[in-house]
Amino acid sequence: LMQKFLSIMKNKFNETNLFEKILLVIFLIIAISNFIFCYVPPVQIRELMYDLAIPKLVVNNIPLENKYLDYYPYHYFFYYFFQMLYAVGMCLYRDGLSFKLINYFIGVANAVLLYLIIRQIVGKKIALLSSVIFYSMPLVIINSGSANVELAMVFYGLISLSLLLGWVNNKNPKYLYLSAFFVGITFAIKLPGFAMIISFFIFIVLVSVFYIKQN
Repeated sequence: LMQKFLSIMKNKFNETNLFEKILLVIFLIIAISNFIFCYVPPVQIRELMYDLAIPKLVVNNIPLENKYLDYYPYHYFFYYFFQMLYAVGMCLYRDGLSFKLINYFIGVANAVLLYLIIRQIVGKKIALLSSVIFYSMPLVIINSGSANVELAMVFYGLISLSLLLGWVNNKNPKYLYLSAFFVGITFAIKLPGFAMIISFFIFIVLVSVFYIKQN
């Protein structure tokens, strides 16, 4: 199966032009670098005092209302949705760093989702360029190798956007309901996700007004 997969990828790579090959090579180099970055010990204050402290307390069955958190009281106004995935990762990987691969794969998934969304609108070449530019942004690289939650918020936001586009194209309300569900998850990850909820409703209003005028 692996040989067949590699053979398919090789054929797809040979079908691309020089510009697209350069972009794919850049993407691959960044992806390998981010993978190595995942095994760098966490150094950010927020990682150590919140993003990793919360799941560590859960894994060790320690109540979250612990005096340890009073020194950095993020838990008073941040949610724990994605931190609980880190807790699962800590249970599965006892080496202390492999659980950060969750963020790594979400970063790659963000780039793929962005490519798929833009390809529907402007075509393959611009979509690939946009995806590589996004994945090479310093903030994305930093979050791909750290235990932060911003990439997860973007991930669910992109899923919501793709479902919204599906609703516009297919007129199926199920896409709209699923989109609302995933945009709600962005808010459950971090408070700035509320901005995505506002954008969600603005998008619906604009689309509705547009189709009303068309009809």
